[in-house]
Amino acid sequence: MNKLRYLLILIFFPLANLHPVFAHQPVFEARANAGTKSSDPYELYGTAQLLGDPLFASYAVYGKLDSTDAIDMYVFTPQAEDTIPIELLVPAKQGLANFNPTLIIIGKYLNGAKTSSLLPLPIGFESLTLSTPSTRSIVYEPWSFQKFYSGDKQDLHVFGGGAYYLAVFEPNGQPGNYALGVGTKENFSSSVKDTATPVDVNTLVFEGVAPRQPSTPTLSEKQLVTEQKTPFQTLDSKLRLWVDLFFFYINRIPDIFTN
Repeated sequence: MNKLRYLLILIFFPLANLHPVFAHQPVFEARANAGTKSSDPYELYGTAQLLGDPLFASYAVYGKLDSTDAIDMYVFTPQAEDTIPIELLVPAKQGLANFNPTLIIIGKYLNGAKTSSLLPLPIGFESLTLSTPSTRSIVYEPWSFQKFYSGDKQDLHVFGGGAYYLAVFEPNGQPGNYALGVGTKENFSSSVKDTATPVDVNTLVFEGVAPRQPSTPTLSEKQLVTEQKTPFQTLDSKLRLWVDLFFFYINRIPDIFTN
C-alpha cells in the first residue's frame, strides 16, 4: 500500500503544479542513437541524437547502455560563444554501484586530446574525457524523485556554429542507466525545438577512411530532424512536457516495486 501511495504521488504531484519547477528540459534517449565500438565512424556519428542549443535551454538526457559494446551519441550546435556545464550521472540504485560510464566530448578548439584510443575522431576535432570519479557522492534530483551518483563535471567553452558530440559508453562493458546534464538555462518555451541544428555527418573526415559526399537534406527532412520525431510535437510545449513526465513516471513503476 505504501508503494502504491508513493507511485500515485510520483505521477500526480508534478502534474498538479501549474508551472514546471525543475531546471532541465527532459530528453529521452532514442533507440536509434545506439552505436557500437566496432561501428564504421560515419555510422557511429550518424547515430547521434540531435539536441537543441543548450544556451537556449538546458537538457537532462535519460538513457541506457543496453549492451556490452554500446555507445550512445548526442550532438548539439550552439549559436553563440559561451561556457556550459556538462555532467554524467548514474542512478543511485541497486545494481548500478559498479556501473561506471565514461563521457567523451568531441568538438573543435577544446584544448583537449587530438587523438583518442577509445573513439575515432574526425580530422580537426579534439576530445575531452570525463571518467567516473573513484569516490562518488549522492545527489538528489527533485523533478525525477531520484538520487544519483555524482559524476565528473566539465565546464565546456563552446563556439557558435560548431557541432559538439557527446559519446557515452562503459569501458568495462557493463549495461546500465545514466542521466546526462547539458547546460543550466531554464526555458520551456515552444521555440526550444527550433534551436536544434541538423548536422550532416558526411561533412566529417576520418583518417584512413574514404570521405563521403556531403548531402543536402530536403526541407521536410530538416523539419523532421529538428522536431525530434516525437508523437507529441504538435502539442503545446508545456503540455508535451507534462505528457513526457507522465510516461517517465509510468516507466518507473518496475523500479518502485522491485526496490
